[in-house]
Amino acid sequence: MKKIIIAALCAASLAGCASQPPQAQAIAACSAYGALLATAVQLRSAGKLSALDIQRINVAEAQASPACMPGAPLPATAASAAQVATRVAVATAILESIKPTGVPAK
Repeated sequence: MKKIIIAALCAASLAGCASQPPQAQAIAACSAYGALLATAVQLRSAGKLSALDIQRINVAEAQASPACMPGAPLPATAASAAQVATRVAVATAILESIKPTGVPAK
């Protein structure tokens, strides 16, 4: 059920981007991803993540970081922006699933 809710939230956030130019969609998606990644990196540095969670972070980074790195080219078309936004939304959902060690899941 939680995965369905996360998927629905991701879809809703992408739908809200539909009226924005392609570059704005990519920037918005990368901003949300960057905030979660920063938190995940802090938790990893503090030793509060399991090996599985660290693996999830690595998967999310491999998926979204190339599009969200400073200096990465902005998508030029609506189709390429949708691809970037979708890829980054999936990475964001992966990061949202991570819970620090010792903290019960909701």
